[in-house]
Amino acid sequence: MKKLIPFLFTLLSSVLVFSQTNLNSDALKERDLKTLKAVQNKYNNFNNRFEKNIYNQHFTRIENDLNKNYKKNFFILDNDYQEFIKNCFQNIKDANKSIPLESPHFYILKSNVPNASSLGFDYYMINNGLFQLFDNEYQFAAVITHEIAHNYLQHLKSEIIQEAEFIQDFKKEYRSLKRSDLIKLIKSQDEVIQKKYDLANQSRKKEIAADSLGFILYTQLNFPKSEYLNSLKKLEEFDEKIKTTTINDSLYYQTFEVNGVKLNPKWLKLEKNELFSGLSFTEHVNQDSVSTHP
Repeated sequence: MKKLIPFLFTLLSSVLVFSQTNLNSDALKERDLKTLKAVQNKYNNFNNRFEKNIYNQHFTRIENDLNKNYKKNFFILDNDYQEFIKNCFQNIKDANKSIPLESPHFYILKSNVPNASSLGFDYYMINNGLFQLFDNEYQFAAVITHEIAHNYLQHLKSEIIQEAEFIQDFKKEYRSLKRSDLIKLIKSQDEVIQKKYDLANQSRKKEIAADSLGFILYTQLNFPKSEYLNSLKKLEEFDEKIKTTTINDSLYYQTFEVNGVKLNPKWLKLEKNELFSGLSFTEHVNQDSVSTHP
């Protein structure tokens, strides 16, 4: 740990001792749900009912997540954590006055998975696992600038618009088919799935854009530039470690072969293209990767 790093980061990286905020969780939940509704009304300026429906569904998911996480005590309400992240956002905002950044609504989740995400419209979810993975506040700030970039570039809003266009196109195509052609629709899913693949490809481009703008925001903090790259390396190393963690098939046999019941080896076998049978563009699937986030 570098000497320049505040003692607070060392404290937060160690054992959690939760000191609750002045408001209890029920009061916080009610306050946050009211704020969420106000934000939803503020940004609800879409062009058609398809976009508005997806937008409202998005906020319904956020509302459900807030209710669930408060109910199950999954949020970290510790004052030190809250102040640390609040100051991180504020420092980034103060250092980038040329770019208007709204006040964030952030939540800290009790999760060991090192991750943070922008939900769009100034909402962020931050996992406690970042404190366990990173060495210093510089690397933490790098992730926050990346998520702020997603929010500033309105990537979530563009995804809502793209999803609405996809639904509209699919419904038009579906209505144009006669009932007798339904089997034809089922067998020729290529175009539908290809559109989804295109959306995924655009998602990767958004990640690159967020990395670029995030780095610009980060450099204005006068933090070591190398730590931005180090944060990405640490996240990549964690992802690779998770990918290589597998369960040996013998464990299934030991667990399930009881009382004379035999486990059929075919049950453990997954054909390479089983999930994509009937699709003619599997070359795109084979080249694709689920690792879209740096």
